[in-house]
Amino acid sequence: MSCFERHRKLVEKDLESLRLVARHQGHLVPTVGGMLLFDHIEIHEHLPVAVERAMEFLKKHAMREADFSELRRKDIWSIPLTIL
Repeated sequence: MSCFERHRKLVEKDLESLRLVARHQGHLVPTVGGMLLFDHIEIHEHLPVAVERAMEFLKKHAMREADFSELRRKDIWSIPLTIL
């Protein structure tokens, strides 16, 4: 969180208010938003390939559930892919 220090020192309560971390089984863990905010990737590709690489990165960090109610598994993403 040092990138915010010149503006304001963030404490645990601030991180929870900003939803960058959440409590899970008694521990603070980063949320998807927190991971995306502080994780990064450099893409040096042509635009069509760069878009695919960005999608792969976002899918890698997005949470998903599986729906097994039909014959084939269906992934349900925490962030709708159309938004990405």
